[in-house]
Amino acid sequence: MSREYFHITVRSGPRKGSSWLIPEERLVIGRDTECDVIVADPLVSRRHCELWQTQNDVFVRDLGSRNCTLVNGRPVESCQLSVGDELCVGNVAFLLTRRIVESSGSGIRPSTSKTKQNLDSKTVYPADFTPSPMGQGLPRNVADLARLFQASRRFSTVESVAELLWLIESAICDRFKPSAVWIALSHENRLELATRPDDAGRRALSSIQTRMRKCLEERRGAIVTRRPNVAEAVSGMIAPIFIGRDDIGAIAVEGAPDAADYEESDVEFLVALCHGAAPFFGSIERRRYLERQVEQLREERHKGLRMIGSSEAMQRLLFLIGLVAKADQTTLILGETGTGKELVANLIHEMSERAQGPFVPVNCAAIPSELFESELFGHEEGAFTGAVGRKIGLLEQSKGGTILLDEIGDLSLNHQARILRAIEMGQFRRVGGGEEVQVNLRVLAATNRDLDAAVAAGTFRSDLHFRLRVLEVRVPPLRERVSDIPELAQYFLEAASSQTRGFVRGFTTEAIEFLKSHTWPGNVRELKHLVEAAAMLTEGEQIEMHTVKNLMGRSLPEDAPLSLAEVERRHIQRVLSYCNGNVPEAARILGIGRSTLYERLNQGKGV
Repeated sequence: MSREYFHITVRSGPRKGSSWLIPEERLVIGRDTECDVIVADPLVSRRHCELWQTQNDVFVRDLGSRNCTLVNGRPVESCQLSVGDELCVGNVAFLLTRRIVESSGSGIRPSTSKTKQNLDSKTVYPADFTPSPMGQGLPRNVADLARLFQASRRFSTVESVAELLWLIESAICDRFKPSAVWIALSHENRLELATRPDDAGRRALSSIQTRMRKCLEERRGAIVTRRPNVAEAVSGMIAPIFIGRDDIGAIAVEGAPDAADYEESDVEFLVALCHGAAPFFGSIERRRYLERQVEQLREERHKGLRMIGSSEAMQRLLFLIGLVAKADQTTLILGETGTGKELVANLIHEMSERAQGPFVPVNCAAIPSELFESELFGHEEGAFTGAVGRKIGLLEQSKGGTILLDEIGDLSLNHQARILRAIEMGQFRRVGGGEEVQVNLRVLAATNRDLDAAVAAGTFRSDLHFRLRVLEVRVPPLRERVSDIPELAQYFLEAASSQTRGFVRGFTTEAIEFLKSHTWPGNVRELKHLVEAAAMLTEGEQIEMHTVKNLMGRSLPEDAPLSLAEVERRHIQRVLSYCNGNVPEAARILGIGRSTLYERLNQGKGV
């Protein structure tokens, strides 16, 4: 006759295989000497948990322990156990096993009786230990959880891989007091050492690198034993660092020769530490990539923000831009159409302390009057028909940076009043809103109009004029820096080389002289569009004078001098003729708006 009995069996360590019968009354596990199974571990409570069995079932109940009882890695208060379940008390792991006991005589005796036995909590693995699915559960005590929590908080503050490696090594040294720590990172399918051990550590590394690679391939931690010589064996651990299918690296830890051997709970801590650190390697790399991309874009932006020219007028302008950029005051930028006022504003922003903030250009003349306040200040949901949600206005988008109010002279008096308040107070209300929105930004304004004349005519507020011109920058027209025309023309030609496949390389001397003789009412923008058109129409390597003359539609002046307005009007007429009356195309070539084009045509005609 036979009967099944349930036992708990030590899973590993020097007492591996030791077994206790689970009786029908109680089997108590704890640190107290009165317990049935005594575990000499400070993490174990005096009376930690108890087990008992009925006819066919086994149950466990926690007795209010400080560090809880774990079943298959999960804390429990009480539950039923199945054969093969793992029961963890402190740093000791038991397995629930089942034995068949043969009857003898009148009674049935189990193979192992219920006896008190002191169980040391140290779990040691043999030298040729083969990695098993360990380290997959949670750390088994509160102290390790606290260490992992503190480590994760520190990881979230790192800004470089070197700093992250130092924090990982510090956490390992704080937990284990090892004699050596190696951290190797994966690079092109090989592990490269990322830390700097001493000479003895480097010699030991060669014997453990193979196991580090195997550990990373199998995605699990292991306890290993290294033998520096025949008479000495040193306990060590290895844990992988990975995210999904991406290999990051591996960590190897070697204990001191006189220290106790590492246990499974130690590997679980090391694996958990690696899991916690793994995402930060990726985030640091992504951040470095994004920073490189931003820096590359910034360099490309700087290249596009060059002020071309070495004339005295241009040198004075660049010097003034440098001074104004440092002042962080409201600045008025004056200049004719096409002189590059927005480029000047961009340079002021990039050279200022607000360069890391946004630069938001606003063409005041292009925003419909009825939408101006909504565009500039934003609006709240339901402020008007069609306002289905809150909108952040352009002023608020410029927070921490610079806003350029281009064509400020075209604003109505009502809109001028709203802008004046926002500039003076540094705050405004969204349309339909009741709360003031605070903004910290720099205001730049630009116009091609004579604001002094506009103030005298009553079309521009004098208080806004005074508020805008705290600092003033005047951009010279192209006719005042004729010596810059050859350099500008060549720059625009090289910029257009992608469209001409690089065949056109320069200008003839006659063409350059012809360009220098022109008055350029459209200034630099007009020159840019003319060079682009000439490059497209040129079949040779150089742009010749007749190509430029045909595009400009005029010969050298032979009659009496004309007024600037008349020269400008005639040039617009020639461009319109060249474009077969296509007003948008003519405006594009001249670099002005259609309304400005009509206004210039009507000047001097009494209209």
